[in-house]
Amino acid sequence: EQNKLSEQVPNFRDSEVGLVYSDVKYFNSKGVNRKNSSTFAPIQGRCFSLLLKNIFKFPITTASVIFRSEVLTDKIIDTPPKLVPLRDADLFIRIAYGWKLKYVKNSLAKIRIHPFQRSITEKNLFYEEWERNIKNYENLIPNFKSKYSEELDILSKYTAIIKAKYLWSISNSKKARLVLKKYYLVDKKCFMIYFLTFFSEKYIRAILNFIRNDVKPEI
Repeated sequence: EQNKLSEQVPNFRDSEVGLVYSDVKYFNSKGVNRKNSSTFAPIQGRCFSLLLKNIFKFPITTASVIFRSEVLTDKIIDTPPKLVPLRDADLFIRIAYGWKLKYVKNSLAKIRIHPFQRSITEKNLFYEEWERNIKNYENLIPNFKSKYSEELDILSKYTAIIKAKYLWSISNSKKARLVLKKYYLVDKKCFMIYFLTFFSEKYIRAILNFIRNDVKPEI
């Protein structure tokens, strides 16, 4: 959007703000569209812990982000050079560890969803990356396991779910259920996914997309 910088840059007058993001609009080839904010509650300020706790509905979309160059000098930002689909979310979480984040409610970017995105075609990279991210946080952040034990449990559950979904999508439902074994009796979302793995992932996904009329890639 033409007014993206004019709406976001003034937020850096606060010297503690390291990153500013906004709402975005998603659309697909069928003309269906929605705002990102329809699926999450905006998070801002000193929000490292909150971002981890809200990993299931992560609010920050890369196309909406601008940040200070100084954030890249922080030790916690130092990561392997290989780029993967979730490196952006990991980066924003790391920035939030040392800086404030600011949210602009206007939709300042548009994103087209299509079937050939890496986030769709290479789903295995998602759970593999979060397994690495968790290990990195434990190594880089003092007392991460004890200080952020609740957040760690949420991240571990999130990783188990996306791993199970991937296994389900490649018709390895039995292994998907094993991944969810630790959580499905104590978490409703895990139980629902566990139950659904007894059916075809392709057709369950088609039914859910039809019911929601959501912005999803065509099957």
